[in-house]
Amino acid sequence: MIFTTERLRLRELTEDDAQSFYQLLADPEVMAYSPSGSLSLEQATKLLTEYQVMYKNYGFGRWAVETKSNNTFIGYSGLAPLAVCGKSTIELIFRLQRNAWGQGYGFEAAKAAVYLAFTRFRLPSIVTLVETDNEAAKAIVAKLGMKSGDTINRWGKEVICYWLKSLPDCCQGMEELFLAQEHSS
Repeated sequence: MIFTTERLRLRELTEDDAQSFYQLLADPEVMAYSPSGSLSLEQATKLLTEYQVMYKNYGFGRWAVETKSNNTFIGYSGLAPLAVCGKSTIELIFRLQRNAWGQGYGFEAAKAAVYLAFTRFRLPSIVTLVETDNEAAKAIVAKLGMKSGDTINRWGKEVICYWLKSLPDCCQGMEELFLAQEHSS
């Protein structure tokens, strides 16, 4: 277990997630803002393996997001290395199934990843890239307190770079969750 929030559990992705992971990445609406678009089963399986290697190499990665109420996989959120404008950084990433949209899960999962970035992994900053017309993602990063930076061309699309250099105010109160989880481990 990586972290739990009020309604969600973040954990490492496993082979048991392969079918749900594939269904997420095969959905054209979910993948509308992904540079790759929808993925095949073979592509999703390869990506799942790459994400698992990332845990070993960095200690973090994209974590499965599941509901605590019924242990249902609803997507992923996490951190990944990224080069932006010639600089190496760590990217905040979040992607949820359509049936989980509009319920605050995206913000809750992203907030947990941000909290871990600055507390457990002691990162100096994080970035996220959001396409200019992705209003849902822009709303989440604004709620996280991320600062809008340059608009760049990435993957053949206009994206806005959002940066965060310290733990945002929205993460206040997560310390108690974190400490409780550390002591129960």
